[in-house]
Amino acid sequence: MIDFHLLFKYKYLLLRGTLTSLQIAFFSGIISITFGSLLAAIKIIGTRPIRFLIELYAILASGTPKLLQLLIALFLLPKLYIFATPFWVVVIALGLGSSGTIAKIIYESLKIEIEQLEAAQTLGISRRKILLNVIFPQAIQTIIPAFLKEFNILFKTSTLASIIGVSELLKTSSIIQNRTYDAFTALCTTCLIYWSVTLVIAFLISLYTKRKKLCSR
Repeated sequence: MIDFHLLFKYKYLLLRGTLTSLQIAFFSGIISITFGSLLAAIKIIGTRPIRFLIELYAILASGTPKLLQLLIALFLLPKLYIFATPFWVVVIALGLGSSGTIAKIIYESLKIEIEQLEAAQTLGISRRKILLNVIFPQAIQTIIPAFLKEFNILFKTSTLASIIGVSELLKTSSIIQNRTYDAFTALCTTCLIYWSVTLVIAFLISLYTKRKKLCSR
Protein backbone atom coordinates (compact mmCIF):
# COMPACT_ATOMS: atom_id res chain seq x y z
CA MET A 1 0.00 0.00 0.00
CA ILE A 2 1.04 3.59 -0.62
CA ASP A 3 2.24 5.30 2.57
CA PHE A 4 0.65 8.77 2.45
CA HIS A 5 2.45 9.82 5.61
CA LEU A 6 5.73 9.21 3.79
CA LEU A 7 4.52 11.29 0.82
CA PHE A 8 3.65 14.19 3.11
CA LYS A 9 7.05 13.95 4.79
CA TYR A 10 8.94 14.13 1.48
CA LYS A 11 6.54 16.40 -0.43
CA TYR A 12 9.07 19.21 -0.84
CA LEU A 13 11.74 16.83 -2.10
CA LEU A 14 9.29 15.42 -4.67
CA LEU A 15 8.23 18.93 -5.67
CA ARG A 16 11.85 19.99 -6.16
CA GLY A 17 12.51 16.91 -8.30
CA THR A 18 9.41 17.57 -10.40
CA LEU A 19 10.40 21.21 -10.95
CA THR A 20 13.89 20.14 -12.02
CA SER A 21 12.40 17.71 -14.57
CA LEU A 22 10.09 20.44 -15.87
CA GLN A 23 13.01 22.86 -16.16
CA ILE A 24 15.04 20.30 -18.12
CA ALA A 25 12.11 19.74 -20.49
CA PHE A 26 11.45 23.47 -20.90
CA PHE A 27 15.01 24.64 -21.59
CA SER A 28 15.85 21.68 -23.82
CA GLY A 29 12.57 22.35 -25.65
CA ILE A 30 13.63 25.96 -26.25
CA ILE A 31 16.96 24.76 -27.68
CA SER A 32 15.14 22.16 -29.79
CA ILE A 33 12.67 24.66 -31.28
CA THR A 34 15.33 27.34 -31.87
CA PHE A 35 17.93 25.07 -33.45
CA GLY A 36 15.30 23.04 -35.30
CA SER A 37 13.79 26.21 -36.82
CA LEU A 38 17.25 27.36 -37.87
CA LEU A 39 17.99 24.01 -39.51
CA ALA A 40 14.64 24.06 -41.33
CA ALA A 41 15.24 27.59 -42.65
CA ILE A 42 18.77 26.73 -43.81
CA LYS A 43 17.48 23.57 -45.48
CA ILE A 44 14.96 25.59 -47.49
CA ILE A 45 17.41 28.23 -48.75
CA GLY A 46 20.60 26.15 -48.71
CA THR A 47 22.40 24.31 -51.47
CA ARG A 48 22.06 20.58 -52.08
CA PRO A 49 25.19 19.62 -50.03
CA ILE A 50 23.93 21.70 -47.08
CA ARG A 51 20.48 20.11 -47.30
CA PHE A 52 22.15 16.69 -47.35
CA LEU A 53 24.17 17.49 -44.20
CA ILE A 54 21.08 18.73 -42.36
CA GLU A 55 19.13 15.63 -43.38
CA LEU A 56 22.02 13.45 -42.19
CA TYR A 57 22.07 15.29 -38.86
CA ALA A 58 18.31 14.80 -38.45
CA ILE A 59 18.65 11.06 -39.15
CA LEU A 60 21.51 10.69 -36.66
CA ALA A 61 19.74 12.78 -34.01
CA SER A 62 16.47 10.84 -34.24
CA GLY A 63 18.05 7.44 -34.90
CA THR A 64 20.49 7.18 -31.99
CA PRO A 65 19.63 6.54 -28.31
CA LYS A 66 19.21 9.63 -26.12
CA LEU A 67 21.45 8.05 -23.48
CA LEU A 68 24.25 7.75 -26.02
CA GLN A 69 23.80 11.39 -27.03
CA LEU A 70 23.94 12.43 -23.38
CA LEU A 71 27.17 10.53 -22.76
CA ILE A 72 28.74 11.99 -25.92
CA ALA A 73 27.78 15.50 -24.78
CA LEU A 74 29.19 14.81 -21.32
CA PHE A 75 32.65 14.02 -22.74
CA LEU A 76 32.58 16.24 -25.84
CA LEU A 77 31.52 19.59 -24.35
CA PRO A 78 34.66 20.02 -22.15
CA LYS A 79 36.83 19.29 -25.22
CA LEU A 80 35.05 22.17 -26.97
CA TYR A 81 35.81 24.36 -23.92
CA ILE A 82 32.15 24.39 -22.92
CA PHE A 83 32.22 23.77 -19.18
CA ALA A 84 28.63 23.23 -18.11
CA THR A 85 27.03 21.79 -14.98
CA PRO A 86 25.41 18.34 -15.30
CA PHE A 87 22.01 20.05 -15.50
CA TRP A 88 22.99 22.08 -18.57
CA VAL A 89 24.78 19.13 -20.15
CA VAL A 90 21.45 17.27 -20.08
CA VAL A 91 19.58 20.31 -21.42
CA ILE A 92 22.01 20.77 -24.32
CA ALA A 93 22.12 17.06 -25.18
CA LEU A 94 18.34 16.58 -25.14
CA GLY A 95 17.71 19.88 -26.93
CA LEU A 96 20.12 19.19 -29.78
CA GLY A 97 19.04 15.55 -29.95
CA SER A 98 15.38 16.42 -30.47
CA SER A 99 16.04 19.34 -32.83
CA GLY A 100 16.27 16.95 -35.79
CA THR A 101 12.64 15.90 -35.34
CA ILE A 102 11.51 19.50 -34.91
CA ALA A 103 13.46 20.53 -38.02
CA LYS A 104 11.58 17.95 -40.10
CA ILE A 105 8.18 19.16 -38.83
CA ILE A 106 8.94 22.84 -39.42
CA TYR A 107 10.59 22.19 -42.79
CA GLU A 108 7.51 20.41 -44.16
CA SER A 109 5.31 23.25 -42.92
CA LEU A 110 7.55 26.02 -44.27
CA LYS A 111 7.93 24.21 -47.58
CA ILE A 112 4.17 24.45 -48.15
CA GLU A 113 4.14 28.08 -47.01
CA ILE A 114 6.99 29.03 -49.37
CA GLU A 115 4.88 27.65 -52.22
CA GLN A 116 2.06 29.93 -51.01
CA LEU A 117 4.53 32.83 -50.95
CA GLU A 118 5.53 32.24 -54.56
CA ALA A 119 1.88 31.96 -55.62
CA ALA A 120 0.94 35.18 -53.80
CA GLN A 121 3.83 37.08 -55.35
CA THR A 122 2.46 36.32 -58.81
CA LEU A 123 -0.68 38.20 -57.73
CA GLY A 124 1.37 41.31 -56.97
CA ILE A 125 1.27 41.07 -53.15
CA SER A 126 4.48 42.32 -51.52
CA ARG A 127 6.85 39.77 -49.94
CA ARG A 128 6.80 41.65 -46.60
CA LYS A 129 3.00 41.53 -46.32
CA ILE A 130 2.94 37.83 -47.17
CA LEU A 131 5.60 37.05 -44.57
CA LEU A 132 3.91 39.07 -41.80
CA ASN A 133 0.30 38.14 -42.53
CA VAL A 134 0.58 34.59 -43.87
CA ILE A 135 3.91 32.81 -43.40
CA PHE A 136 4.81 33.79 -39.82
CA PRO A 137 1.32 33.20 -38.31
CA GLN A 138 1.12 29.76 -39.95
CA ALA A 139 4.66 28.92 -38.83
CA ILE A 140 3.78 29.81 -35.22
CA GLN A 141 0.67 27.63 -35.44
CA THR A 142 2.94 24.75 -36.45
CA ILE A 143 5.60 25.44 -33.80
CA ILE A 144 3.24 25.64 -30.79
CA PRO A 145 1.83 22.07 -30.98
CA ALA A 146 5.27 20.77 -32.01
CA PHE A 147 6.79 22.39 -28.90
CA LEU A 148 4.09 20.96 -26.62
CA LYS A 149 4.51 17.45 -28.03
CA GLU A 150 8.29 17.66 -27.78
CA PHE A 151 8.01 19.06 -24.23
CA ASN A 152 5.94 16.00 -23.31
CA ILE A 153 8.61 13.67 -24.70
CA LEU A 154 11.47 15.63 -23.12
CA PHE A 155 9.79 15.62 -19.71
CA LYS A 156 9.74 11.83 -19.73
CA THR A 157 13.23 11.62 -21.24
CA SER A 158 14.58 13.87 -18.46
CA THR A 159 14.91 10.70 -16.35
CA LEU A 160 18.28 10.21 -18.10
CA ALA A 161 19.60 13.16 -16.06
CA SER A 162 19.70 10.94 -12.98
CA ILE A 163 22.54 8.95 -14.59
CA ILE A 164 24.92 11.90 -14.33
CA GLY A 165 23.78 12.98 -10.87
CA VAL A 166 21.05 15.54 -11.57
CA SER A 167 18.37 15.39 -8.88
CA GLU A 168 15.33 15.28 -11.14
CA LEU A 169 12.14 13.39 -10.30
CA LEU A 170 13.42 9.83 -10.77
CA LYS A 171 16.62 10.58 -8.84
CA THR A 172 14.49 12.07 -6.05
CA SER A 173 12.45 8.87 -6.01
CA SER A 174 15.66 6.86 -5.64
CA ILE A 175 16.77 9.06 -2.72
CA ILE A 176 13.44 8.49 -0.96
CA GLN A 177 13.74 4.72 -1.52
CA ASN A 178 17.22 4.70 0.02
CA ARG A 179 16.02 6.63 3.06
CA THR A 180 12.77 4.78 3.72
CA TYR A 181 13.20 1.35 2.04
CA ASP A 182 9.68 1.85 0.64
CA ALA A 183 10.24 1.42 -3.07
CA PHE A 184 6.56 0.84 -3.86
CA THR A 185 5.38 4.20 -2.51
CA ALA A 186 8.24 6.15 -4.09
CA LEU A 187 7.89 4.52 -7.52
CA CYS A 188 4.09 4.70 -7.62
CA THR A 189 4.16 8.37 -6.66
CA THR A 190 6.77 9.12 -9.31
CA CYS A 191 4.69 7.28 -11.91
CA LEU A 192 1.60 9.27 -10.89
CA ILE A 193 3.45 12.60 -11.22
CA TYR A 194 4.76 11.74 -14.69
CA TRP A 195 1.31 10.58 -15.76
CA SER A 196 -0.38 13.75 -14.41
CA VAL A 197 2.02 16.13 -16.18
CA THR A 198 1.81 14.30 -19.52
CA LEU A 199 -1.98 14.20 -19.21
CA VAL A 200 -2.11 17.99 -18.70
CA ILE A 201 0.14 18.56 -21.73
CA ALA A 202 -1.95 16.19 -23.87
CA PHE A 203 -5.05 18.14 -22.80
CA LEU A 204 -3.41 21.45 -23.80
CA ILE A 205 -2.49 20.03 -27.21
CA SER A 206 -6.07 18.79 -27.71
CA LEU A 207 -7.47 22.16 -26.59
CA TYR A 208 -5.17 24.06 -28.95
CA THR A 209 -6.04 21.76 -31.88
CA LYS A 210 -9.79 22.20 -31.31
CA ARG A 211 -9.41 25.97 -31.03
CA LYS A 212 -7.35 26.04 -34.22
CA LYS A 213 -10.08 24.10 -36.08
CA LEU A 214 -12.78 26.50 -34.82
CA CYS A 215 -10.75 29.55 -35.90
CA SER A 216 -10.16 28.09 -39.36
CA ARG A 217 -13.88 27.71 -40.07
